[in-house]
Amino acid sequence: MDLPCVGAVELPPPNQLAFIGGLAVLIGVGLMEWPVGLALGVGHVLATSHHNKLLQDFGDALEEA
Repeated sequence: MDLPCVGAVELPPPNQLAFIGGLAVLIGVGLMEWPVGLALGVGHVLATSHHNKLLQDFGDALEEA
């Protein structure tokens, strides 16, 4: 998908979109606090992304901290 200001963006697979959407719903209805949902979402993306170099570098930096 090409976005005007960002450039080419790839959407995650449908199962990841469903997980992130579920988190958004839980946060939206107030069953989960947004920092917890954000941490779960970022952790899920980092754990399932094997090909994204930027996320791997970010995860390595978090491990070193």
